[in-house]
Amino acid sequence: MTGLTSKNIEELQALMAELGEPKFRARQVFEWLSRGVRPGEMTNLSKSLREKLAALPYGGATIYQKRVSAKDGTIKYLFALEDGNLVEGVLMRYKYTAILSVYPARSDAGWAAHSALPRSTAVCAILRRARF
Repeated sequence: MTGLTSKNIEELQALMAELGEPKFRARQVFEWLSRGVRPGEMTNLSKSLREKLAALPYGGATIYQKRVSAKDGTIKYLFALEDGNLVEGVLMRYKYTAILSVYPARSDAGWAAHSALPRSTAVCAILRRARF
């Protein structure tokens, strides 16, 4: 089963039907997930639905560590994936665009980490949660 964060609205509607919930709950869950909120914190859902959702794989990533370069504003992230792997990301903002590079973590300047994660998996896990 894929994590909640990788489901689109139609997949969430199907999940709500499986859980015996009304269809409109899918939109509520989708809106929470798009903000990176975990099921236990989805305050407009019933406690029983939050518990059901919390029992499912969440997916996605959380920011484990963040550093900002004072010189050029580049932001370096260390993301923790649900499976325990770590991935690094660098966000560079320019006048008309932003570039996000994501790659398996390695030891670099005190960011001691290891990941056997394929690059494409890391990118998918992070870009679903990215907001600029």
